[in-house]
Amino acid sequence: MVGAVIAGKYRIESLIGSGGMANVYKAYDEQEGRTVAIKMLKAEHREDTEFLRRFEREAKAVITLSHPNIVQSYDVGVDEKGVSFIVLEYVHGQTLKEYIKSKTYLSPRETVDIAAKVLDALGHAHEMGIIHRDVKPQNVIISDNGLVKLTDFGIARDATSTTRTFAGTNVIGSAHYISPEQARGSHIDGRSDLYSAGVVLYEMLTGRLPFEGETPVSVAIQHINSIPIPPRDLNPDIPSALEAITLKAMSPKAENRYASADEMLADLEEFRKNPDVTPEHARQDDDALMEEPTRVVPVSEIRQEESQQRVRRTQPEANRDRDRIPEQQARRASRVERPAARDGYDDYDEEPRRRGVPPFLIAILAILVFVGGLIFFAYNFFLKGMFEPQDAQLRVPDLTPYNYSELKENTSLYEGFTIEVVEERSTGDYAAGTVLDQDPKADTLIQDGDSTVIKLVIAVGEEPIPMPNVVGQLGVNANSNLMDLGLIPQLEYEYSDDVDSDLVIRTIPEAGEELYEGDTVIVIISQGKKAEQVTVPNFLNMPVEELEEAVNAAGLTMGSVQPFPSSDYDKDRISYQSIVGGKEVDRGTTINFWVSTGSGEEEPSPSPSESLPPTPSGDPNASPDPGPSDTMAVVTNKTIPIDLSQFDGDKVDLRVEVGGKVVFSGNVDTSIGNKDILVSGTGRQLVEIYDGNTLVGSYYLDFSA
Repeated sequence: MVGAVIAGKYRIESLIGSGGMANVYKAYDEQEGRTVAIKMLKAEHREDTEFLRRFEREAKAVITLSHPNIVQSYDVGVDEKGVSFIVLEYVHGQTLKEYIKSKTYLSPRETVDIAAKVLDALGHAHEMGIIHRDVKPQNVIISDNGLVKLTDFGIARDATSTTRTFAGTNVIGSAHYISPEQARGSHIDGRSDLYSAGVVLYEMLTGRLPFEGETPVSVAIQHINSIPIPPRDLNPDIPSALEAITLKAMSPKAENRYASADEMLADLEEFRKNPDVTPEHARQDDDALMEEPTRVVPVSEIRQEESQQRVRRTQPEANRDRDRIPEQQARRASRVERPAARDGYDDYDEEPRRRGVPPFLIAILAILVFVGGLIFFAYNFFLKGMFEPQDAQLRVPDLTPYNYSELKENTSLYEGFTIEVVEERSTGDYAAGTVLDQDPKADTLIQDGDSTVIKLVIAVGEEPIPMPNVVGQLGVNANSNLMDLGLIPQLEYEYSDDVDSDLVIRTIPEAGEELYEGDTVIVIISQGKKAEQVTVPNFLNMPVEELEEAVNAAGLTMGSVQPFPSSDYDKDRISYQSIVGGKEVDRGTTINFWVSTGSGEEEPSPSPSESLPPTPSGDPNASPDPGPSDTMAVVTNKTIPIDLSQFDGDKVDLRVEVGGKVVFSGNVDTSIGNKDILVSGTGRQLVEIYDGNTLVGSYYLDFSA
């Protein structure tokens, strides 16, 4: 597939992703001169009617939407081989899932910033009648420059259509983020997307998912029947107002959630302004608390009950290793017992008698209890000695789920034993006091005469680093000072009328905030006052005697004027200018010229470095020199040097063409300074340099020289 041209203009460069339905390739749009992402239905699905319908729905959805936080669509169609494709904006970055994983969990501030953009995108989609149905961190892209983009409308539906998403055991969508009504196969609307957005909020704040399971079905059923651990129990640093917003969005009943993405976004914005006050929409509704719980049957009564029992048995154990704040474990029992009166979680009936258990089930249960009692009696009084050594006295308890402070307050957790801390281990992954290891191990049988001391290894929490005040420092000094503290500076630049060039304007976060080793600090550095911008005129074909006056009148600085033969321009007429006409540059920028000597004079061709003279502004612009063609058929190699410092920004979408053919295309990091491109050719060829689809420079390269 790499190297193939789709629809006569999209040249495939590389495979960048693969999903269940389609492959995504990086491609170059040869007509528009830009890098794109092209999504193509997989070969095994091209005859599958359902997949074709889903792909067509996505195409319809993306072509309808236009929003800065939604990946832009450029084109849809079918290629010469009958393969359906969608052409999308190419966003260089990482998924939100990858970003969360890299940071363990996100700060409330960063969480709100990202969530607000996702909700803004969802609000636009819902306004256009599109329900995404697969909102998850994997479908949110964080670009290298910090843009947030919602993508992958592969299972999106028109809001007016019938939308059933769970049939038998088949979950369409991602089970970890699916809404209860979506899992049941009920009719859904935009509030299903808001439930998924709530799960994404939960994951950003805690670094974990609200529900885990062995299969997608078991996870989906937990969304229907289970209550997630409140985020603040996993991370006490989460503001209570932000927890309320998250749980409001995750209410099991759609009517208890936010009515719209705009309403949820309004609460997030209100939280930004006043983090200590729970926004109006997120507050508990007394009427909702009085509602009768809903009895649901996702597949069948028996399968539901089996799944619920499995969840109740395994969830605390499954969640144990994922808890980032282990000292919260001791409160789980009380959480299970207290009324589910948190933002709509009253939907669940915690009293078994309300479920109307059939009499025959009660009878079966009674028999099982009776048989179990007999087994228990027989084991303890007749069989126990056959399986355990007679001199076994105590079984070592598992203390790793607890915090050392909890153990000191509750000795019943290790009755018959004493505890001793033998090692304190520094780690940023666990809260201070967390029991990391024990000796002897859990479930070890202690014999008569053996030591009953349990030796513990506990975590020592990281010491916070106060953010220093580097405002007013030289950027290079601030960078060095922050790195010395173990922080990671990210330098950004902007113009300032008040702060001298190269000095720090501000930082994010501000001075005084508590950080930890490895945290990122954004440092904004002044570029000084922004110079007045002027538009470069087109000087081509101007008489050389008029040139200086015209350059000065345009607010530019006259540079060199070199003679060069040209068959297309009369003698003493300008045949080349180093910055193309129409470009905005700083006032006073130097511009260089060639003046035609006519076609009869033979002068050597300039080298590429002479043909593309540098300017103080750093613009690598050049207009083509239409000199005579060299018809020598000797193929030689030449190097095209590119001065990357001439381009604005950290990245440049660079394309180089020789003789109308692309010899290089790619996104290049400008920090490397220079890039040399090796090319082969014959005679004299026109070299054109593009930033995206903008021509920024050109000259003629003589391969025979």
